[in-house]
Amino acid sequence: MSQCPVCLGTAGKTHLAREMMFGMREQFAYFECADCGCLRLMTLPADLAKYYGPGYYSFTPTVLSRSVYRASIRKLLTAGELFHIAGLRWLRRQRNGRSPYLESLAHLQLHRGMRLLDVGCGRGEALYLLREVGFRAEGIDPYLPEEVTDEYGVRVRRVDLSKIRGEWDVIMFHHSLEHMPDHRRTLTLVQEHLAPAGRCLIRMPIASIAWHTYGVNWVQLDPPRHLILHTLESFRHLAENCGFKVESFHCDSSAFQFWGSELYKRDIPLRQGGPHLFSPEELRRFQATAEGLNREGAGDQAAFVLRRTGAQSGKRV
Repeated sequence: MSQCPVCLGTAGKTHLAREMMFGMREQFAYFECADCGCLRLMTLPADLAKYYGPGYYSFTPTVLSRSVYRASIRKLLTAGELFHIAGLRWLRRQRNGRSPYLESLAHLQLHRGMRLLDVGCGRGEALYLLREVGFRAEGIDPYLPEEVTDEYGVRVRRVDLSKIRGEWDVIMFHHSLEHMPDHRRTLTLVQEHLAPAGRCLIRMPIASIAWHTYGVNWVQLDPPRHLILHTLESFRHLAENCGFKVESFHCDSSAFQFWGSELYKRDIPLRQGGPHLFSPEELRRFQATAEGLNREGAGDQAAFVLRRTGAQSGKRV
């Protein structure tokens, strides 16, 4: 009998979806809960690691310039994004494009010296940017081939959340929670490692309009790497049952939800296709639709800020 990992409901339906990032085309079954809409991979592969090949995006190193001039500019622009310095935010986005990672952190009104932990961060390249501007930022990822160090010390450790000690002002999951098999246990561990006034930031796919439009061809279903995918309802239910309240929420989805899903409809793996297969008019339409869905809170990925129940917080959504 299938059971929802969030509300424990047993009514629902099964979907068969293919691995299409690398084009393996193996089929995997997902259970969709009829009550809260949560999607769960029904059977974990015996060797999940083989679906995270050496070409997997979060394990690919990014080389940042260490020149004094370029590093100084990078620090200014990162600080502009994080600390709401209007001119610098505009300049950063003109030079580098938007960064949902940094933009989601900007919502937290951080200050230098805060302790930040990024869980499931791959090589944690963005952590280097945070350390440059004065944060005590580090990451953990049990699937990383080896620990990552920089001139500030160890940046990413090859462990999971149950093996660490200490507490952090912010514990964050940037598209990593959906890769974890037990979300209740994970959020319970977050509770144990948050500072008294700490917050948890979670960015993840949301089963919304794109899921209902494309079904098993929805690009962010991503079998079998995504083990549990939430609806807004199922995630709020989970957070509340784990002693959190949602302090804020916003969607940050992009045109990818459309052009990636359209590739899968055409039986084209993500690694063999891309936005270049679509006309400029189609891409503009995809982006405009994504921005509209974000404004409506119906995009296919979202950022949640959680605070412990009873802690001081902003407006509840």
